Amino acid sequence: MAVKERGGTVRGKQKRGLESRATLLESAAAIFAEKEYEGARLKDISEHAGISLGSLYFHFGNKEDVAKALLEQQSERMVQAFEAAVEGEDSPLERFLAARERLGALIAEDRIVQSGIRLRQSTSEELRKLGDAPDRHWAGMTVEMLQAAVDAGELSEDLDVATLAELLNEMFVGAQIMSGQRGEWSELTGRLERQRPYVSQLLGLPQ
Repeated sequence: MAVKERGGTVRGKQKRGLESRATLLESAAAIFAEKEYEGARLKDISEHAGISLGSLYFHFGNKEDVAKALLEQQSERMVQAFEAAVEGEDSPLERFLAARERLGALIAEDRIVQSGIRLRQSTSEELRKLGDAPDRHWAGMTVEMLQAAVDAGELSEDLDVATLAELLNEMFVGAQIMSGQRGEWSELTGRLERQRPYVSQLLGLPQ
C-alpha cells in the first residue's frame, strides 16, 4: 500500500510539473507578444503565470530555454495539425487544401504557434533555425502533394511543381505575415478564404 501511495505521489507531482510547464509556456507566449523577446524578462513570465521564479528555473535555465521550448511546441502542433488534416483524404489536391485550411486555423487561434512565428524575427540564429522547421516541413510536403497530384493525373505533367509549390507557399506566408503585422491573427482564415478561388484556379480546380 505504501508503495502505491508513493507511486501516486510521484505521478501527481509529475502531472503538476507538466501543468506548470504548460502554463509557463502560455504565459511566455503572451509576454513575448506584448514586449517582444528582447524586452521580456523571466520575472514577467513567472508573474503572468502566477508561478514563482524558482519554479520557473526548475523547468527552464534561462530565457532562451523558454524560447526553445516554445518553438518546439509550435513545431509539434503544426506538424500534428498537418497530419490530422491529410488523414483520410484520397485526392492529393484535397489533402493539400485541407492541410492549408487546418494550418491557417491553427495559426489564427493558437497563441503559442503565433508566438513561435514572431520569435523567429527577433532571436538568435539557432532559434530562428528551430523556428523555421515547420515551414521547411510544410514546403517539402507541398511539393510532395503536388507531385502526387501530377502522378495521379490531377495536374498536368508539364507543370513545374517546385515553382507552383513556392508560389502557393508565398501566398500563404504573405497572408500570415499581414495578419501578424496587424496584430489580428484571427484575420488569417478570412485572408486564406479570399485566396481560395485563385488557388483553385492555379490548381485547375472548379471555381
